[in-house]
Amino acid sequence: MQNTEHTSEHPAVEATDNSISKSWIDQLDEAVSKTDEPAIWRLMDEQCSNDSAHEALTSMVSRLAYMHHDRTVFCELFMLPVVTMQGCNVIDNAQVWKGVRNQVREALGGWFNDDGRTTLFDDIAPMDWVTTWRPGVLRAHLERLIPGTGKVRAAFTTEQISLPDEAPRLGFVVIGRSTQKGWRELPSSNGLMDKRLKDVIKYCLQIQASTSASHMETAPIVLAPERIQFAITDGISLWLSKLNEAVGIEGWTVMPSLASRDVVKVTLKLRNKQVGLTQFTLRLHQIGTQGLSDVLSLLQQTAPMFDVPVDMHETEYKKPAKSTLDN
Repeated sequence: MQNTEHTSEHPAVEATDNSISKSWIDQLDEAVSKTDEPAIWRLMDEQCSNDSAHEALTSMVSRLAYMHHDRTVFCELFMLPVVTMQGCNVIDNAQVWKGVRNQVREALGGWFNDDGRTTLFDDIAPMDWVTTWRPGVLRAHLERLIPGTGKVRAAFTTEQISLPDEAPRLGFVVIGRSTQKGWRELPSSNGLMDKRLKDVIKYCLQIQASTSASHMETAPIVLAPERIQFAITDGISLWLSKLNEAVGIEGWTVMPSLASRDVVKVTLKLRNKQVGLTQFTLRLHQIGTQGLSDVLSLLQQTAPMFDVPVDMHETEYKKPAKSTLDN
């Protein structure tokens, strides 16, 4: 068995007092590297008014470096949002994923166009799962990229977002990238390469979704891969826009969780008799304060805010789940 050693390398965050900033970031870096969630939230509470703290955390939780054969390997998670219309049941569908996985990996390898190793995790993870993942779940995904770790099991509570039949669904392809050449930049903007990647993936998914149907299902909307904070923000923003088009959003409200500063719950009032209210979670360690601002800005342009906050009982939308993070 080959020995591996965890190391920690993260970009610095600018601050007016360099000594205080370095001390605080070092503590957060250590807490994230050890997946010490109580220490992470304690440090974030101390930095509650510091937006750069959330930006630093979003970068740290999705990156991991370790030593392998006396060389440092840099691992990072990316996500590719997928929005599906009614009938295109490809999210959290193991059979569909089995049929497209190799083509998706090959297309992503050409899109990244570097010497990095691409790892795809099983299935297209539904938004219901992704938005409840704690830092420990993201770190478990990263640890799967280390040789010899075997299967990693992570327990987490998922949301079951109630939606009408005609509503779009949102999922994410979770991508692990490993390289020995430091933290890599995403490929430079290239409209033709982006279009080719999105076309390959969406049509592969469309064909797999339609194999058991007598007609061709509507192709999903696929976005280019991004770092986690941008992928989740962009995916949720696109999903909300399509939800408003397909069903109609009549109002919304947002409430920070009383239990965790990291959690924000958004409640939507839909123009639908089947499902009048629905609720989903945003997590600041995933999207940062800028991502939260972007999502709320879109909602403000879409519908009025409720005068009185509306909440749903936890038993209506939460259920425990265990997942094996396979790749």
